[in-house]
Amino acid sequence: PPSEQQTTSGVWEAVHRHLGSHAQVSVVGHSFGSCPITWLVHSPYSYKIRQIVLVDPVSILLSEPDVITNFLYARTAMKQRPRHARIGVVSNELFTEHYLRRHFAWYNSELWLEDLPSSGYCKVLVCLSEYDEVLPFEKVRRELDRVSSSWRGNVGGGGSCCANFGRNVAAASAAVPTSATSSPVTPTSAAIPRSSNKHANFDVLVWEGAGHGHCVSRPRTWRQMQSVMKRQEQIILRQRTTHTVGDRRRWQNVRMRGVAAAKDA
Repeated sequence: PPSEQQTTSGVWEAVHRHLGSHAQVSVVGHSFGSCPITWLVHSPYSYKIRQIVLVDPVSILLSEPDVITNFLYARTAMKQRPRHARIGVVSNELFTEHYLRRHFAWYNSELWLEDLPSSGYCKVLVCLSEYDEVLPFEKVRRELDRVSSSWRGNVGGGGSCCANFGRNVAAASAAVPTSATSSPVTPTSAAIPRSSNKHANFDVLVWEGAGHGHCVSRPRTWRQMQSVMKRQEQIILRQRTTHTVGDRRRWQNVRMRGVAAAKDA
């Protein structure tokens, strides 16, 4: 299988060939797909990433024993519950097992949230499922709360939005993510905004009552993610416009100083 470097080189080659060398990108990864995003974050062209979306991300806290145990070794648990059985079908697939046991560098694929850009110019959306059978939901959420709290002092903090999975969550598509350190909503609530922060660069979307990968076949969850992504993209566009105007003004100031210096000479 391709190495991590070959994978990231191939991604950036495709971006440069089809979008241009100055293109900025949004990257989305579900489950194992969060690991290639980790590789991209540490690649030479990571500065081109303007938005990161992590859905059921196994790369967060990958050094904890939960993911490898739940996915590769918890055979008994997989036989006891239908939801676990579906995970077992994937984990028992021949080439999946071969790659994970022989070629996957776990230590290179863990996403340390501190490595994500915290300047506010790159936006991050993390989507979690409350009853995830693979990743440790509570541990990951506590880690997100911790990092979001540390970022809040620099860029205005993070956001959080809880959606009750399987019920009417139309409100979630219009809800603005809120404080990431707020307590989880009750199982009967749906996407209740608490304290909106439009300048947050870190948003968390939690699907209550959902398991790993259930969002793949739930269009309503796609709309929720799309709503948050669009809001983040609008912030990115405003920042880019402000940055462009600032550069133009600085160039004009430099030019005027040069003209003044020439006159004095």
